[in-house]
Amino acid sequence: MATKQVLIVDDDEPCRTMAQRILSRGGFEVDTAGNGEEGLEMAAGKKFDLILLDVMMPEMNGYELCRRMRDTEANAETPVVMVSALDSLNDMAKAAEAGALWYVNKPYDSRYLLSVVHHRTSS
Repeated sequence: MATKQVLIVDDDEPCRTMAQRILSRGGFEVDTAGNGEEGLEMAAGKKFDLILLDVMMPEMNGYELCRRMRDTEANAETPVVMVSALDSLNDMAKAAEAGALWYVNKPYDSRYLLSVVHHRTSS
């Protein structure tokens, strides 16, 4: 079975690095981007099995990035998991409306994050 490809887009370098370590140790091949524009470029150039997006990023937040990815043929069906310190039902609803399939709160538990990503890439 081929290794699953995950893209992490997060402007917070320590959070990005932690998520990358968790998922790499879980058997995923992980690419990272530090902002929305970089994430769009990477997603346009490579097929990912899942995209993990931070909500709060400067210039282009995760909601906008998710909507823009959904508008591209390459990423219209790619599962998106949003991650954020924002934890209200309103924030989760915004993520779903933007096209995300799941929402994980920061700081995240490594077992939970890995479980969500495994579950969302298993189809």
